Amino acid sequence: MSTIGEVELVQFSPAPTTPTPAKGAGELGAFLLSFEVKNEELDAVYQRLLEKGIACYSEPQVLELPGCGV
Repeated sequence: MSTIGEVELVQFSPAPTTPTPAKGAGELGAFLLSFEVKNEELDAVYQRLLEKGIACYSEPQVLELPGCGV
C-alpha cells in the first residue's frame, strides 16, 4: 500500500439545477481544496474522515502513473 497520496475536498453549494458553461481562470466555480498525504496510509486517513461523519464520494482509488514522482 502506498504511503503517499492526495485528499481532494470539493463542495457544490448550492447544487446546480441547470448545467453552466465551463469556467475560466479567475471565475467563480466549484471549490477544490487538495492535501498531500505523506508518511501515513491513505486508507487510515479515509477511515478517520468516515469516523468524523464526513461523506466521501468514493473509497481511495489507486492509480499508477508511470514516471510520476520518480
